[in-house]
Amino acid sequence: IYLFDNYPSGIGLADGLKDIYKDVFISIEKILNKCECERGCPSCTGPVLNKERIPKEVAKILIGKINKCLMTN
Repeated sequence: IYLFDNYPSGIGLADGLKDIYKDVFISIEKILNKCECERGCPSCTGPVLNKERIPKEVAKILIGKINKCLMTN
């Protein structure tokens, strides 16, 4: 999983990510569930380049499993 911004070399936010990563993953799941698009869009999954799969469903499954693991640790 890559979390990134669109600025070369970033803007320095990754340094603090290690302290709040659980909250970040919970927020990602909320965004995916709240978005009304069908397949994924720039608001919930980022650019949808692969037309063969449904990126939103894949992302929801993956983030759900990550959050389940985070909550048990």
